[in-house]
Amino acid sequence: MELNLEYNKAIRLLDAGREEEALLLLEKVLLTSMQKNDQVHVVRASVVLGEYFFNLGDEEAAGRNLERAIEAILTDDEAEELDYELNQARELLNNL
Repeated sequence: MELNLEYNKAIRLLDAGREEEALLLLEKVLLTSMQKNDQVHVVRASVVLGEYFFNLGDEEAAGRNLERAIEAILTDDEAEELDYELNQARELLNNL
């Protein structure tokens, strides 16, 4: 699975209102990225899932996903690349 393509497809599905398909694909991206120790996609998928559940009012699911993103062990380059996503995760966690 090409994680970047699948992640981008999930985002497009969310934008198109096809939430069920998008969530299944994001969960698949998350699981595969965790298995491959691809922390960049762990963070990206977790933040999108966290924001989705935050907007639904599901604080438990939101918190679980957002904390996973914050706790990811990243290289300096990865942390810089994911600065926006990590800041968004922190902000949403602060609002739970």
